[in-house]
Amino acid sequence: LVLLHSFAADYAEALAFDADGNLLAVGGRDGSVRVWAVSDGGERAFFAGHQGRVTGLAFSSVGDLASVGADGRLVIWDISTGDQAEEVKTQSGVGLRSVAFSNDGRHLAAATANAEVVLWTGRQRVESVLLGHEGQVESVSFSANNDWLASGGRDGQTWVWNLRRGGLGRALGEGGGWVQSVSFSADGKLLAAGGVDGKIRVWDRVGFQLEYELDAGSGIEDLSFGE
Repeated sequence: LVLLHSFAADYAEALAFDADGNLLAVGGRDGSVRVWAVSDGGERAFFAGHQGRVTGLAFSSVGDLASVGADGRLVIWDISTGDQAEEVKTQSGVGLRSVAFSNDGRHLAAATANAEVVLWTGRQRVESVLLGHEGQVESVSFSANNDWLASGGRDGQTWVWNLRRGGLGRALGEGGGWVQSVSFSADGKLLAAGGVDGKIRVWDRVGFQLEYELDAGSGIEDLSFGE
């Protein structure tokens, strides 16, 4: 193990590894994003683009890094140059909570503070707003085959959106406690959600039937599947 960096206890708000596990990005309360190499702990990039805390980070399959913040901005960074490559804005302009790229790079999604899931498609970043949640959306995740987008929010609901059918969505089950994190497995066969009630719910991808309900014993901030 390599100690990459140590922070003040209240600094880090979001983190993400790239697809190869070679880079780690951390977003802070001060609006900055730092990127380190896992192999030697060397800092590879520093970005200071947000006004207020960074709430979500995601790497694309080709190494682009996206960050979202309480300031309502979604910024894509060029790690090789240390510059901002692109900024994507929502029509509503509200704070953003989470961000995700689809594996094929065609879609980009963000969770918002006003109960919307925002989806951008194609090089032109054509915006679609997916409505269903009744409270702040906390997390978004794409399936491995790029056909589905999942979201979880403070209303206790986990939603799945069929991207092959124009973003048609439905809620899974009756809901539970505030959902903090949703994640598809790497093979796309399972979807998991966890939240403040300490429950991890796992659905199979075929029909989204509930397969497991696990009790972690305490609130869940984030979750993901291993390879």
